[in-house]
Amino acid sequence: MLTGVLLRSVFPMAGTKLALKKLLLPHGRVVRRLPLGIGRGLRMGIDFDRGQTGLFLGLYEVELNRHLRAIARSGYRSFDLGGCYGYDALVLAKLTGAPVLSVELDPVLAREIRENAAANPGLPSIFV
Repeated sequence: MLTGVLLRSVFPMAGTKLALKKLLLPHGRVVRRLPLGIGRGLRMGIDFDRGQTGLFLGLYEVELNRHLRAIARSGYRSFDLGGCYGYDALVLAKLTGAPVLSVELDPVLAREIRENAAANPGLPSIFV
């Protein structure tokens, strides 16, 4: 296994990128409006320290977006297994305008899904 010193010598920019993120991005979980992607306009608790920069920038699971747009029709009820932060459940509620069931076994993540759903009062219900 490579040590941190060896990694920095092989990939010197990796340390710089991480240092810049820590310096420039806010710390802690804060509810923010997503500016880009299929979730644009949704509000979610984003914690850049936990690696949620891609989620904030609309780059989370981008390979699924065209499929979600194709199958999520107006009025369709849907579900999200392994809800994690609730991003997909929020997107499905936005696209369908119908309730979504999100299944998450981790109680901490289930709480985050509920908080993220509550941050979007104009969306249909998300049941966790």
